[in-house]
Amino acid sequence: MKRKRTGFTLIETVFSVFILLLICQLAVCSLKTGLTMTNKMTKLKEDPGIPAIQLEEFLKQADLQTEHSNSKKLSVKHHNGKTYNLNKKYGSGGFNLVFGNESGLGYMPLFYQIRTVEFAYQQPLLTCTLETMNHEQNTYGFLINPVSEKDKTDVSKQQKHKKTAPNE
Repeated sequence: MKRKRTGFTLIETVFSVFILLLICQLAVCSLKTGLTMTNKMTKLKEDPGIPAIQLEEFLKQADLQTEHSNSKKLSVKHHNGKTYNLNKKYGSGGFNLVFGNESGLGYMPLFYQIRTVEFAYQQPLLTCTLETMNHEQNTYGFLINPVSEKDKTDVSKQQKHKKTAPNE
């Protein structure tokens, strides 16, 4: 009588171990990528240089609305015609310095974990002084022009034209 063999052959076992090693390799690579991205995001939050560059690039295409700005809030009119506010807003991990639209619904965080923010404007220099939660103080300077009287009248004419335009 012939005996039936039970169990796995050597080739089946080697093939199974090979597949298991591939799965483990993919998991390790995925974990490394996730940790690298987390570290980069943490460094971005801790490094104030990148948000300062983003803010500077935005302010190059904007004019300061002096009547709507004060030492705690900055209001700028972008060249795309929209108004944006820069102020301190509570978010994850404490207060953040954020750019927001007029309605206050949408915003983009720039600086994280801010204790105080102070804006000072002496034409054309805007200074922004930030104090972080660990009591570090950073001061940034930006060249920005106030909204001119001509721009104000152009905007008011556009608003009147929109109101009087017939509905289509």
